[in-house]
Amino acid sequence: MNKTTQDAVNQYELLNPLLTGIYKEMQELSKKKPDSPLNAFKVKAINRILEPIKEMLKMENTHAFLDVLDVDEMPTNSDVVLVLNQYMNAMKIFYEKYYTYNSKDGHKWRIQS
Repeated sequence: MNKTTQDAVNQYELLNPLLTGIYKEMQELSKKKPDSPLNAFKVKAINRILEPIKEMLKMENTHAFLDVLDVDEMPTNSDVVLVLNQYMNAMKIFYEKYYTYNSKDGHKWRIQS
């Protein structure tokens, strides 16, 4: 049975709502102006969320598909949505792998002892 660490669960619970919020915000921006580039402030702010997620998922198979944004290339809104979508899916896979339900204990994380 797969188990994760308490630190990874804490990171997940902190970062997943932040990731979800920025993903929704960027989806809206991308609908209006998909080819508009982000400014350096936004790229850095998004990377402050992505970098710890990438570190948290370093032992997961999805890690190889996770990139942070390049501040020198100024990605467009649609580029950012693509990258954030990969992170959203990686977080979903993490959740489904380590969060479980059974009739005895209810819902809980499978954490290493």
